[in-house]
Amino acid sequence: MNLSAGRVITALILSLPILALVSCSGEEDEFAGSTEISILFSSDLRGNIRSCGCAVKDMGGLGRMASYVEGVRKESKNTVFITSGDNFSADLSFSRNKADLAIASYELMGLDVYIPGEYEFIFGLDYLKDIATAYSFDIILANLMDPETGEPIFMPQYIVKQMDSGLKIAVTGIIDDGIVFPGYVDLSGFRVEPEAEALAGIVPRMREEADLMFLVCHMEMDKAEELLRQVDGFDIALLGHNKPKLDRAITVGETVLLGAGGQGMYMGRLNYLINRKGMVEYSKARLVPLKGDIGIHPGIRRLFESYGVELTDKAAEKKQMEIR
Repeated sequence: MNLSAGRVITALILSLPILALVSCSGEEDEFAGSTEISILFSSDLRGNIRSCGCAVKDMGGLGRMASYVEGVRKESKNTVFITSGDNFSADLSFSRNKADLAIASYELMGLDVYIPGEYEFIFGLDYLKDIATAYSFDIILANLMDPETGEPIFMPQYIVKQMDSGLKIAVTGIIDDGIVFPGYVDLSGFRVEPEAEALAGIVPRMREEADLMFLVCHMEMDKAEELLRQVDGFDIALLGHNKPKLDRAITVGETVLLGAGGQGMYMGRLNYLINRKGMVEYSKARLVPLKGDIGIHPGIRRLFESYGVELTDKAAEKKQMEIR
């Protein structure tokens, strides 16, 4: 059964549940049972790895993100966590040590898919390659190619996650082929292929293998909308780049476009309940503010300590004052 063949969602509004009928193209297959799915997504942390630690408007930080992710995983065993890039910062204060800490934090959270943005390249392509081999999550950038061989640098170009009922979710990601990398990034080791061209080679395979199809677009929203008008087949598209916070979902053709904003202030969450006949009984998307009532995850506390990084901006400012 391929849900994407008949389109899963016809419309989706943030914070409002909907019912959507799935066409199964005449197939009689059934899933083992109903499937509850939680898709978590974030983007554009931009180096804001810690919370403020202040008394007013204390939001964000990897510690709160980890606590929220852990809570969702306890609620839903079918959880997929995706980040759409630009988690690093070009600011001189953002060190390689902080980048290592951010990556270790995502590993602790059980991140499934990492779609790099241009800022992930500030420490070099080899650094990203090392991350891809050292950690359990998948780094996917379907249109990043080796200029000599013409082959994708990161493999696979998409992943398929199978839920407990047998339902399958495919995820791929691309970066704007015209994106401007920081000036000091060495561009000689890779080239960015036009997005539609790269997707044309993998979308048919994704359709054959999965029931729900997700595309992560690291690009401006208008460019993503243009791309979705060219490439059909995706149920959901997630935005990254330039902190795209969408308070309401946007539909492009039959694809729903979502964005979680930036600087670690919000997590995006998309929930589905799909019955064994392939009917979407319930779906809901929302932005979750990572406010002060969400505690700092103890595992993240320990990571910050081990990397010698202050847990809050307030603590970092205090240390800086002491140094002076």
